[in-house]
Amino acid sequence: MKLALGPATMAALHAHACETYPDECCGMLVERGGCVEVVRVTNVQNDLHAHDPQQFPRTAQIAYTMGREAAPILIGAERGEVKLVAFYHSHPEYDAYFSAEDRKQAMIDDGRWQAMTAAEQAGIMQQATQGHMSLEAIGKTAAQAQVKTVVLSHLTQRFGSTDYTPWADEVKKYFAGVVMIANDLMEF
Repeated sequence: MKLALGPATMAALHAHACETYPDECCGMLVERGGCVEVVRVTNVQNDLHAHDPQQFPRTAQIAYTMGREAAPILIGAERGEVKLVAFYHSHPEYDAYFSAEDRKQAMIDDGRWQAMTAAEQAGIMQQATQGHMSLEAIGKTAAQAQVKTVVLSHLTQRFGSTDYTPWADEVKKYFAGVVMIANDLMEF
């Protein structure tokens, strides 16, 4: 499957980020009837922070939590009414990094993170903070998380080849779902 994000979609994403600046924008890309559309979602991070700054120490300038309007899209995707293509959010003034707060949020007591082995947790942390996971780790993590699709993105240049099929094949040794190769950054 190949999906190009055309100029109108990119313009909609850019406009959303500009309108919410200096806060992060967030939302989803969905496909309906063969067309990709941008679904804006309210970033409720400032409300959460105002209500409980201890639990939510970051503001919307450096974090996002999707508002309630995300729920109907997620339910529609689960029912097959729309196809969820991607989640998006902006980084208005800050680099992308895996903060202490991200770690805290990822390590919830009843979440999959806790069910992972120490080696799997280390792999996720390495990916988030240092770079790429092995293809085996990607496949095994996706299988354990029971996701339906893996998108290999931000791929390192292969010397002398632009064919990344062997990478997808390696992931498929450990993961039975769909494996797609992104054509960074505009299409996949």
